[in-house]
Amino acid sequence: MTGRSRLLESALFSQNCRIILDMFSFEKLSKQVLLLLCVWSAAALHAQTVSGWDAVKRIPSDRLIRVRSSHRFTVCNFDSADDGSLTCTERHTVFFVPTKSSRHFLRSEVQSVRLSRQGVSTVLGMVIGAGAGAGIGAGIDASSSTREDGHLATAVMTLLGGVIGTGIGRHTDFLAGPTIYTAL
Repeated sequence: MTGRSRLLESALFSQNCRIILDMFSFEKLSKQVLLLLCVWSAAALHAQTVSGWDAVKRIPSDRLIRVRSSHRFTVCNFDSADDGSLTCTERHTVFFVPTKSSRHFLRSEVQSVRLSRQGVSTVLGMVIGAGAGAGIGAGIDASSSTREDGHLATAVMTLLGGVIGTGIGRHTDFLAGPTIYTAL
């Protein structure tokens, strides 16, 4: 949000609150109710945002998005969008070598566009996987008849679970953000 739009929003917020305060006197309503009315009017004003394809065109450049098209889904960095298409850059690592490829989607192919939280999904996947691995490893260690390896199974299974969980979290992006556009 730019400084100009924040200034306009705060001016409208204060104007709405002033109107509400003028309509009701302090003797009739408590300050908490008046504050609640002001916050509600600000939330209603904020909810009047642009949606649809115009919202896609306003996504900041290089923002990570998740595009579902009629052929596949892609997590990529937003480049641009116009009335008929969307362009983004997909980044992959192949054998530790980073690669980039530009993806171009026609608007008619795009089924939905969501903000991506792939980093958060990756970290949470790692934590869940490591926790599951630690539990499995602790069960293996507890059932072991000898104590010579200490907690080796727990350590190995925690590491393995973390690696698997990282891959699942990164690939699925299960914590994807809000939907910006959905085709009708």
